[in-house]
Order: sequence, then C-alpha cells, then structure tokens
Amino acid sequence: MAKNESKISDIPEFIFYNNLEETTQSRDIDIKEYMNTCNTCILPSPVESYIRRIIYNYNKLNSSLDESTYSINCRYLKYWVYREKKNYEIGNPTKLSDWRNCIPCIWKNLQTKNINSHGKCDLDYDDFSNAIISMKRELDMFCSIKNHLGNSKEVHTNKEECITFNKKKDHYLNMILIYLSSIPNITYLKPQFFHINDDCSLEKVRTIFSGITCPVEDEKNVITSQDCTSEIEAALSTAAQSYHCEPCPEKSATESLTCNSSYQFTPFGQWLHKRLRSRYILRKNIDNESTHELLESNSRY
Repeated sequence: MAKNESKISDIPEFIFYNNLEETTQSRDIDIKEYMNTCNTCILPSPVESYIRRIIYNYNKLNSSLDESTYSINCRYLKYWVYREKKNYEIGNPTKLSDWRNCIPCIWKNLQTKNINSHGKCDLDYDDFSNAIISMKRELDMFCSIKNHLGNSKEVHTNKEECITFNKKKDHYLNMILIYLSSIPNITYLKPQFFHINDDCSLEKVRTIFSGITCPVEDEKNVITSQDCTSEIEAALSTAAQSYHCEPCPEKSATESLTCNSSYQFTPFGQWLHKRLRSRYILRKNIDNESTHELLESNSRY
C-alpha cells in the first residue's frame, strides 16, 4: 500500500470521522436527561437507537483542543448525523416524523449541556438534500487530503505516491459528480453552503481538483509531462463561454448524466467542459507508449 494511504487515514478529521462509527457504549447512555422539553418526542420508537448514538458522538466534540479543530469536527459530526438520518429514512419510511420530533430537540439540549469556549455546533443542514450534503462532505474531505499531502515533496517526485494522490482526486471528484447527477436541475446550489474556507469552495473546483503531473520512468531516465493546459484552454475559451452543454466527447455513463446539470447550474460547468475536451484532444494525439502511460497516470477529468 502506498504511504499516502496511511497518511490519509492519519489526518485528524478523518480519525475523528471514523471514530464516530464506534458507538457500542452508546447503549449504556441514559437519555432521560436529554429529553427535557422534548414533548413531541414519543418513545419507544426506532429513532431511540439513533438518539443514543448521536448523544454518544456529540460528546466526542469535547476532545477538540481549539476553535479550529472544534469547527472542523463539528462539520464532520454533522456529515455523520445527516448520513444517519438518511439511513433512518430508508429503514423507517412510515416514521419519518419521529426524527423531526426528536433529534432537533435532543441536539439543542446537547448544546446546552456542552457549552464551551470553542463555539457552537448547530444542526443547520435541514434545508438541504442528502445529495447536496454529501457533495459538501466529499469536497471537504478532498480539501483535507490536498492540504495535508498535496504540497509534499514525495507526492511530486515519487511516481507511486503521485498516482495514488491523483486516483484519490478522481475518486472524490467522481463522487461529487454522481451526487450532482441526482439533484434536479431546478435545484439552486447555494455557493455559501459549499464555502468551507478560503481555499476550499465550489468556486475553486478547478484549482482544487487540478491533477499533479507525475514523473514517468522509462528504461534510461525520468521525464516529466508537457503542460498543455494553457494552450488547450486558450483554444477552447470561445466554446467555454456558452451555457449550452455540448456533447461530451467519449462520455461514460456518469459523464452523460452529469454533463447537462453541472454545466448549466454549477461552477463545475466550464471547468468540466474544458477537462473533458482536453482529455479528448490528448487521447487523439497519443503516439507512443510513454505518452499513453503518462495519460493513464494522470487525472481522468
């Protein structure tokens, strides 16, 4: 396994997020003290096990050492909560009101009992669909990976580590596009919801998801790829101004689903069009095995 895989699993917010899966001790929690004023929350109900896990994991926020860590862990806790909400809705389609009647009230009581100097963790994603929340989570996660590993010397000089990094980039971008494809075209993606920090937002997807050029080894030496990005973008600048989604060259099923919605309604549009066209042009000009290997090691988009 590439060293990057181990380094990614050691990113603090990923450790926190993965630890949210461990909730065995939540069965011992007495939820009565958190039910105060929650008059509409009627138990027993299938939502009770979710209440216990949420209480158990909310208390893990107390381990945050500073305001920045608390803010990051709060986001990841909310990603987990809304994923649990989706699981609850799938498993209990006739009892959706139980979640609405219980969880927001329980959460407010948790805030009251866990006042700290680092801030307040509000459960404020209720107006967004699971797909939109999941898009933000995937963006947030890759920004963390890029922040921790993207500028490391090893990623830029070690072919294996570089390819692993680019594959991670492709994975998170593909997940965002898959979630995007499930959102109706009439949905407006509020840019402020995706603004995680100055370096991580929906408006900066071109920079965030730009691939790293990996060294390519042949029998005699190590070569680097020629950067044709500026030439390709200049050639396509006129076409990129249009808000009509042209047929995407060599579309996969995912690209076909996402091309129209992403091009018309999100900042992915012009960037996605250029990346797809760039890939098409490069593939048309493959003339030797070294170039082919370089293309395969680089980003899919």
